[in-house]
Amino acid sequence: MFLEEVKCMKYIVLIPCFEPDNRLLELLKTIDNADIIVVDDGSGKKYKSIFDEASSYAHVISYKENMGKGYALKEGYKYIKNKYSEFIIVTMDCDGQHLYKDALKLIKYIEMHKDTLVIGKRKWDNKTPLKSRIGNYLTRKYYKRVTEINIYDTQSGLRAFSNELLDYMMNISGNRYEYEMNVLLELKNNNIKVHEIPINTIYIDNNSSSHFRFIEDSYDVYKAIKESKNKQKTLRNKINKIISIVFALIFCLTVIYYILFVSNKKINNTFRITYLDNCDYNLKPYLSIDNKKIYTYCIDKIEVLDNNKYIDLSEFVNKNNIDKLFESIDNNKKFNWKILTYRDGGSKEYIMSGLHIIKCNTIDGVKDIYFGIESMNFKSNFCKQDNRTFSRTYKINKISHLKQAYDKESIKHNTYSIKVNITDINGINEDVIIENYKYRLEENNLYTFEFQKNEDTLEDNIKSIFDNCKIVNIKKADTYINEEIY
Repeated sequence: MFLEEVKCMKYIVLIPCFEPDNRLLELLKTIDNADIIVVDDGSGKKYKSIFDEASSYAHVISYKENMGKGYALKEGYKYIKNKYSEFIIVTMDCDGQHLYKDALKLIKYIEMHKDTLVIGKRKWDNKTPLKSRIGNYLTRKYYKRVTEINIYDTQSGLRAFSNELLDYMMNISGNRYEYEMNVLLELKNNNIKVHEIPINTIYIDNNSSSHFRFIEDSYDVYKAIKESKNKQKTLRNKINKIISIVFALIFCLTVIYYILFVSNKKINNTFRITYLDNCDYNLKPYLSIDNKKIYTYCIDKIEVLDNNKYIDLSEFVNKNNIDKLFESIDNNKKFNWKILTYRDGGSKEYIMSGLHIIKCNTIDGVKDIYFGIESMNFKSNFCKQDNRTFSRTYKINKISHLKQAYDKESIKHNTYSIKVNITDINGINEDVIIENYKYRLEENNLYTFEFQKNEDTLEDNIKSIFDNCKIVNIKKADTYINEEIY
């Protein structure tokens, strides 16, 4: 229950959220003897059910556009200022990294020191993700150099303060992660004390759920520190430039190290494969779903990562559909899949960390799918049903009806020939004649033409394709097929 006006001292937990998962709900269930305010920072309709359930425990503030963590915190502060008079606010992250029992430690300290900002101090050890350790170390050293204030955990989101500091918090600039750094940068100028209390250090799945944009948000944080530094005339400009260059170089090296050695560790998290000890090199049926058959090659078990849990492929596709699995692979850029597209109806081969997946397509959809070891090379007979068909996508520039083809019989059956000016994915422009035309085409649109080969060999140009092949089907397309022809 949320009261219109509160006279006594209240404990208030403020949780900014962007695209949260069930860990938010688990956190809310642990909080008692406190009013809870959750701010939905433009997460979108996909996360509405989570916030609807969260409203059973908390007051939820929502808006459509994602504005950033700093903006979300200040929206919560506005609500608190209008509803409460005396209170202690503790801010917590929604991803399960903070425990309410640690938040209570901060609250108890504030009760005796209402003019102080209290920060939950995490301990950095070998279990902490490498990029977090390096990022916090560099920021801590840089911050101390600028402000002469020693704060161990400058990026902790677990913070507490009383109503005496609310106006200060609301007037700090910044809408994203740089806001929390700006709060610390202005402490000295406003004669505000700061105190740190040790808390539990929790990182789930190598902190993969964090929405902290490693490059963009780090740049904003360091930019905020640098701007504050330039305001202090006690430091010489020459030293300032040298330090900026040094830290920029270290930061760039950190990013390069993260890309080369840390982010690649996530590659194996899409599938977990159990290979057969004694492989007879024969394909075996593994699963049938939605009229699609899945075969394996020297593989005993396939598991898929879903919501931080590995699930047997048969259970996963029965509830998620196999097409959605491949759609997520195609769209998810953080996994380093090499994807090759083949002539026969858009069949694809996915290659990553020794695992090969071959998806046999036609213009009407997926047929068979093959999971195999690294030595399984793509062969045309894998996709037997369509090895003599393939598809190409063209942009229709102009359509001209051929006069000599106009007769009553052809018009009656809509099978007259037409002249079409088309452009392919490489920008090659040609005029081609489509005989016995029975398809409806529109100018300035993309269409996928499905062809059937008339000869064993086929030159890779527009004219020869139309001359040497039979058009089997034409369908409207959204984008060019990105082909690597084999």
